[in-house]
Amino acid sequence: MFPNVAGIGYQTNLQTANYKAVQAVLDRRFAGGWGGRVGYTWAHHVLTQPEGQYPLTSIPAGPNPFPAMLNNVKLEKLDEPQDTRHRLTLGLNYELGVARGSTGLVGILAKGWQLNGVAVIQSGRPFTVTNNSARGNTGSADRPNLVGNPTLPRNERSITRWFNTAAFEPQALNTLGNAPASIVRGPGLMTIDLSFFKDFVPRTGKLLQFRLEAFNLTNRANFDTLGVALGASNFGTIGSSGPARNVQLALKLMF
Repeated sequence: MFPNVAGIGYQTNLQTANYKAVQAVLDRRFAGGWGGRVGYTWAHHVLTQPEGQYPLTSIPAGPNPFPAMLNNVKLEKLDEPQDTRHRLTLGLNYELGVARGSTGLVGILAKGWQLNGVAVIQSGRPFTVTNNSARGNTGSADRPNLVGNPTLPRNERSITRWFNTAAFEPQALNTLGNAPASIVRGPGLMTIDLSFFKDFVPRTGKLLQFRLEAFNLTNRANFDTLGVALGASNFGTIGSSGPARNVQLALKLMF
């Protein structure tokens, strides 16, 4: 009917998102030389969307083992890839009270110091295990079969085996595996940042601030990338981590 049209795209709204959270905050406004905040969030972000194993936009040409996918969209529920179930944050500002009445060189060097701290602790985000080479003949990375519990006890996890890799096995060719999406959780995160500020007042209306800042003070390895392709050499391993400790000095002029 339209010989010059190579293809016609079809778009539809089939995805829904459901985000639930409970937040608790304990706040002390700055007074008496110090202030701080502690906040905790429990959250659960769930998606309902077409199953990722049915790549409707890349159906291979010729005979296909799943012709029903053309007329039927299968929906599934899964944890959103950035779903963070638990997150705890702590913040502190403390004005050091040393040498407040001092003048001269002692006052210039000793008074006006402030200590600041921020800590973040959160649980890991979900990942979906797929086959390194597609076996379902759908033109996409399908999922294997789930044959056991993929979660390892905490004392058995390591960067070379973060989850139970034996809980997955390839499904038969030209079939789809039964492993759900978002089946494994990656490592959590914990970081502490600390800084010291020193204010100088060179002249009225201007403020010179010296800053000593340390990010990830404890130099904790916050593991990141997780190998989730069954059959790949890095399956089940941790591939990278976040930034290491970073200490910096700075001068800030405010006017």
